[in-house]
Amino acid sequence: MKKNLKNQFYISLLILSILLVIGLIFFQIKALFSEPAERTMTLLAASGDSPANYKGEVASISLKVKNGDGKVVINTEPLTQLDTQISMRFAQQSACDYLKIDCSNKDFFYKIKASSQIIGGPSAGAAATILTISTLSNKDTRKDVAMTGTINSGGAIGAVGTLKEKIDGAASNKISKVLIPEGIRTIKRNETEINLSDYGSSKGIKVIEVSDIDQALVQFGIEPRKRQIANYNDSKFKNLMKNISDDLCSRTLELSKKISFENRTNDTIDLLKKEKYYAASSFCFIDNIRAQEKLLSKLDDSEINKLVSELKFKIKDEQIDLKNQKVNTISTLQTNMIIAERLKDAEDAIKAIEERLNVSSQNKTNNNRTDTITSLAFAIERMQTIESWKVFYTLHGKEINLDDNLKNTCSKKISEAEERLQYANLFARGDRNQELDDAKKSEKDKDYALCIYQASKAKAEISADISTIGATRESIDEVTNTKLRLAEQSIKEKSSNDLYPILANSWVEYGYVLTSRNQTAAGLLYAEYALELSDLSIYFPEKQDRKIKISQEAEIYFQGIITALLGFFLMILLYELKIQLKSRN
Repeated sequence: MKKNLKNQFYISLLILSILLVIGLIFFQIKALFSEPAERTMTLLAASGDSPANYKGEVASISLKVKNGDGKVVINTEPLTQLDTQISMRFAQQSACDYLKIDCSNKDFFYKIKASSQIIGGPSAGAAATILTISTLSNKDTRKDVAMTGTINSGGAIGAVGTLKEKIDGAASNKISKVLIPEGIRTIKRNETEINLSDYGSSKGIKVIEVSDIDQALVQFGIEPRKRQIANYNDSKFKNLMKNISDDLCSRTLELSKKISFENRTNDTIDLLKKEKYYAASSFCFIDNIRAQEKLLSKLDDSEINKLVSELKFKIKDEQIDLKNQKVNTISTLQTNMIIAERLKDAEDAIKAIEERLNVSSQNKTNNNRTDTITSLAFAIERMQTIESWKVFYTLHGKEINLDDNLKNTCSKKISEAEERLQYANLFARGDRNQELDDAKKSEKDKDYALCIYQASKAKAEISADISTIGATRESIDEVTNTKLRLAEQSIKEKSSNDLYPILANSWVEYGYVLTSRNQTAAGLLYAEYALELSDLSIYFPEKQDRKIKISQEAEIYFQGIITALLGFFLMILLYELKIQLKSRN
């Protein structure tokens, strides 16, 4: 009886061991073959050395994803005129963020192949994003559809040039549908308006405008994901922003008791009624500068000098406080950016004042004094806003992993802005951007939060500029409204996930106010600002509990060791079972 029980025990243990070995072998095989298949799609492009000589081309873009450590590699045949590495990396980040998956354990190998040298650069960004989503989700795209457009924060698809030429290229390569960024279906060429939808129809191509990743995926035959914005509530932001407007507008009231000045009180009251607190704060800030200028004009030079000295000490104190401030969420990071910008503005104003004050007495003019008063008034009121904005340090959210990411993100944002600037230069849109120059200086000074802010603004300004290439007034209005809507959508999604992009929230509000007052160009700029600052979380992973990170190769290696040990244990069991059976016989 005891021998039978012992035999049954060994047999059960043997079966269990066999199942474990089979299971481990299965998971090893699955891990080895879990890499998604390589995918390819058509890429609309242009070639040529100047706008007058640009010609539409069709290239192919392919992607192979392998197990790895997050590398993004781009190979172009032949080399493109502009570096495409930055836009491919941003496309990869955007796709991973869109699918809500961790891509740090995967390597991405993009390949662009064309028959001749194409321009490249950010215009391939949107297509690369769709290809990456298609590859990671293992879903095929329609082969008769092609698209062009940049990819921007929040999944927005941005404007590009050479659209007419790209439609020509598509028509010669059996493409039946071309996707272009929303709002630019009508372009100007030599003062002649061209409707791209009609032009495409004449070539047998259906031209469709798309504003974001969701709309593009639908046209490629892939169902977009459902956005998680059900829990969105902007009451936290509004309450804190109301505190700021209360502070600044109360100051306006106090200053008006001291001196009479031109103000926008009626506009401010209207904005406060509509709960447009950031816009109201901006109006009150401008009024406060005007009042301060009048008060300062009554002071003599010695009193001006004294105020300048006091302000310099105050700036240094605030800079020390800023360095000691704990930053661990998107909202605290953006609050730091806001305060850092105000400190820089005040410091620059003081430097300008000191340069004027150092001018020899015989060269002093009334203009010098007027400029000094204007700069000092601005610096005083700029510093005044800092204390008000500190209220946003109380807005708690999900902790993000800064570590070395601040420095790396500063570098990435500068590269993104530079790539956009190079692309804009193809259409003679200027080769400098002050915000970009400032960002590079901040990087050199190791002020990485301010660098990210300035580089984001630079990229936004360049993107806004590109959006106006050949655009009509009506199309600019449409683009502005689309960008504001997409920024608002991105803000809602991030805020629902406790990642509060307070700057983006402020600028969306201001963008809507500007467009409602027929200041569309300014509205477009603030829409681009909002988009860029709405989705910084793609650069900063959420903070995880400390744990050992093991690569997929290491996991397979350890599984192999366990499989071998279990196999050895299985052999012992078989040997023991054989002995038991012999003794039974």
